[in-house]
Amino acid sequence: EKSFIKKLMIKAAKTTWLLADSSKFNKKTFSDVCPINSLEGIITDPKLDIPDRKKYGEQTVLLFGGEGSL
Repeated sequence: EKSFIKKLMIKAAKTTWLLADSSKFNKKTFSDVCPINSLEGIITDPKLDIPDRKKYGEQTVLLFGGEGSL
């Protein structure tokens, strides 16, 4: 049900950003909400490792918050 609501919010939005700390990447999930390349961008912390920065940076915009800013 939560993923259905998130999908409706994404559909209604003009732009969609993902806000997630680096520990949330590359985890198995119960359901996918949307493909990464459909996002306007991702905001995360600077601890995201280099291979993931390259992987996700090729699909969308990556922004990094500083210590304590997320």
